[in-house]
Amino acid sequence: MHRNLSLLLVVLTIGSVLSGSDQACNQVIWGSFVNAIYAPSLIADTIRFDNAVQRSSAIVQSYVNWDDGDLGSDPNNPDFSKWTDFPKWIRSIMSYTSQGVSSHTPLITWQPMCLVKGQETRYSFANVNTGKWDSYITSFGKVINSFNTTILIRYAHEFDGDWYSWGANINGNTPNGFKNAWNRVTRLVKAVAPKAQFVWCPNHSNGKGVRFEDYYPGDASVDWLCLDSYADSTTNSFADTISTAAEPSYPYDRMTKLSKKPIMIAEFGVDANKKYDGAPTVGQWHTSMAESLANHTQIKAVIKFNTDVNGRSFSLAYGDSAQVSAISSSFGKCANSLIVGDGGSVIGVDGASSTLMVSVCVLVASLMLSMM
Repeated sequence: MHRNLSLLLVVLTIGSVLSGSDQACNQVIWGSFVNAIYAPSLIADTIRFDNAVQRSSAIVQSYVNWDDGDLGSDPNNPDFSKWTDFPKWIRSIMSYTSQGVSSHTPLITWQPMCLVKGQETRYSFANVNTGKWDSYITSFGKVINSFNTTILIRYAHEFDGDWYSWGANINGNTPNGFKNAWNRVTRLVKAVAPKAQFVWCPNHSNGKGVRFEDYYPGDASVDWLCLDSYADSTTNSFADTISTAAEPSYPYDRMTKLSKKPIMIAEFGVDANKKYDGAPTVGQWHTSMAESLANHTQIKAVIKFNTDVNGRSFSLAYGDSAQVSAISSSFGKCANSLIVGDGGSVIGVDGASSTLMVSVCVLVASLMLSMM
């Protein structure tokens, strides 16, 4: 009996080690942002990235402003005439092929942003809550519904910071104002686009003591929880980034207590231009992130921010073989492909090798138990 029990423990341990060593493949959906939605090279750039990592981006992220397409001054008659490229690019995102995979879920970061000087608060929470933009929101939802598939929408992201016009404690923004606007937007969109999934996404740190818990609208209107998480000069690892290096601290732990919804890391990266003594390399940071997923099991999707912005370099250095190899070894070369399912679920596709190993372990464990 003791011998059989020992064999059982060995079998279960092997299964645990195998699944843990392949955590980034078996636990999380992989995605990327590499270029603007209207960029002619969007698909080619995404394929290049996928091939380097040796894993297809199951989620492809793009950023869309509320005033894209010159919606006009009449909220009851939004002008979508200049959005002719929008459906084309969404369809191209959904159907391109890389690494043998031809199914991808668009993630639209939907920014209530107006770029006209002096009108930055045109799409403010206060204006949304008056019903002023109801027709526009519904019209946008109909565009989303026209694709007849799951599309992720990340509305008013990083609302806990103060770097966007919709940020915390600026322009009259309040927690209740945000929550009411969020619930109004999700209700109007889902009424006409039931397959849309909404991603509620604070930044991992805001430095102002703003607690994202105060901005949570409730599980009924949220499909995915989310954190944006970048490494900086105080961060030695991804685990640090979502714990002690954040302000307020321990955002991951706080988020898991807030809700049991799946968590997405919708933006992550390391600024290669910011180097400091004792810091891990870009490749090492990504390796530690993949390894730490075993201890952060509510994270179900990670989206690599693979572009440069404002003098900060987050792009994969294709000419750096060590960096490419580290990221590919950590997140790529997967036997399975995870995709987004209904209600924020994670579905494994073509995961025969991983599934077979788990099945073998379960079968042997069952036999051991029958012999005890």
